[in-house]
Amino acid sequence: MKYRGWTIEVQYLPGADFRILKSGEVVPRKPTNKDIDVYRCSKDGERAFNESTLSKAKAFIDHLEAIV
Repeated sequence: MKYRGWTIEVQYLPGADFRILKSGEVVPRKPTNKDIDVYRCSKDGERAFNESTLSKAKAFIDHLEAIV
């Protein structure tokens, strides 16, 4: 997701996409919102910071943009 020139990426908990047994077959598990670990924010390809929620990430980006 792009926000004010920043890239916000969802980072899932380890094992969030592990395979489970369902109806006798192995299928990939699709990560859900409960599996989100952090939101990784970067600008120009360089990692800047992580936040625990999307709203906190956007608020901190707004704060950084107000300073500059």
